[in-house]
Amino acid sequence: MIKKISDSKFLLEYLKEKHRQWLLAVDKKARERIEDTVCGFVNNNMDDAIYLTASDGRATGLCAYPYFEKDLKKLINVLESMS
Repeated sequence: MIKKISDSKFLLEYLKEKHRQWLLAVDKKARERIEDTVCGFVNNNMDDAIYLTASDGRATGLCAYPYFEKDLKKLINVLESMS
């Protein structure tokens, strides 16, 4: 079993950087790659308690298309409130 990341400061900085990269991406393919990376990271590496808090108790679907930016901003806000 892999230990999931619960360090809110690390998660916050990582996700802020990915959000910045996403905003600056020059084309759709670049944005899709960032979305895939973030979705995979959030689903596989983030602590379950943080995930459930950010997703309003839903066990899946956080940061998925078409709600990527909205969910990412919400996740960043949750992590900022924890730091």
